[in-house]
Amino acid sequence: MPPPAIIVGLDLSLSRPAACCIDSDWEIGNWKTVSYVSWKTAPVSSLADRHERLCWIRDRVLEFCFDERDATHIWIEGYAFAAQSSSVTKLAELGGVVRVALHEHGIDAVPVPSTSCRKLLLGKVPRKGAKVAVQRALYDAGAPFDDDDQCDAMAVVNFGLSELGYTAMTLTRDAIETKVVSQ
Repeated sequence: MPPPAIIVGLDLSLSRPAACCIDSDWEIGNWKTVSYVSWKTAPVSSLADRHERLCWIRDRVLEFCFDERDATHIWIEGYAFAAQSSSVTKLAELGGVVRVALHEHGIDAVPVPSTSCRKLLLGKVPRKGAKVAVQRALYDAGAPFDDDDQCDAMAVVNFGLSELGYTAMTLTRDAIETKVVSQ
């Protein structure tokens, strides 16, 4: 078994970034020991405001990872956008700002495709509505998250647990039904 770790999963976006943190010795389903947050941001119009928003998000992520806990590993959900999307540049800017800041704090965040996170968590990813399926599976398992971005951050940190050799969860339809029946 690898040494103890504090693992953070990030779902970066400009409108509502989210983070989730789990200790490596997490008991699957003990939601009281999971830390999570999302930050709602306002739309911006000027270049200066856009830069301020990037810095504000960066600062919230750093506070979550290092001031409120002592993260040892950080995973970031990969960009989910179409090649022609107008948000490509803005998301890449945010990702770059956050990754450099984390690097300066001694951790190189590992990018992970959202499909990989969802496949591990769900077992099988539906072709449509994958984000909603993650949220539904986590809520069915008793997760207390406030929004779908926090659910995505949980899927990311769960993937990180698995990649580091710790126990991670898969919430198949049968497992959820079994859990509900046994309560």
